[in-house]
Amino acid sequence: MEALTHNDLQDFMAIAGEFLEADPVQHSVHLTGLDAALQGRRPAVTLISLHENGNIVGAVTRMEGRPLHVAAMPPAAAPLIAELLRDEEIDEVTGTRDRVEAFRTLWRDGGKELYVLRLYRLEDLVVPDVPGESRLATPADDDLITEWWVEFVAELDGLPREEATKRAMDSRWMTAGHVLWLVDGVPVSWAASTTPVGG
Repeated sequence: MEALTHNDLQDFMAIAGEFLEADPVQHSVHLTGLDAALQGRRPAVTLISLHENGNIVGAVTRMEGRPLHVAAMPPAAAPLIAELLRDEEIDEVTGTRDRVEAFRTLWRDGGKELYVLRLYRLEDLVVPDVPGESRLATPADDDLITEWWVEFVAELDGLPREEATKRAMDSRWMTAGHVLWLVDGVPVSWAASTTPVGG
């Protein structure tokens, strides 16, 4: 297997874009991060395409301020990627568990699992009968959403407030917007998403 590093985002997309878009569910984090880089919101700092017998078989990406993402990396490529990135400052890795574990066990002192993410498939939507109504967030809601986001990040990642605040501010953009749920006019819940990418 051969690993090629790319300094040019367009060059990487020309080589790996079609491969990643062929499985947009498993590669959603790769595609969303790359879209942010293409839109100029977050620079790409690691772009690696993996090849075997002249065919692309995988990819590894990392956006500035985000973990290394290995969902599109074949587990067998972990030694190659660990060696290639040996001088990089990487303290977080995300992706499917088999790929994360393949990389993590080779990376310096290993590490520990902080949390597990899941992919869910929505089949039949059953709208719950609950009181309240939704509305799009406005700039007036910014302080509330920021506070909820910081608390969420602190709880999820087990971080002190100062670090959680930095991480929350680094990841708060949601291109499809924020929606609040109100009961008797009081916000009680919130949801947000990015714009769909790659289908």
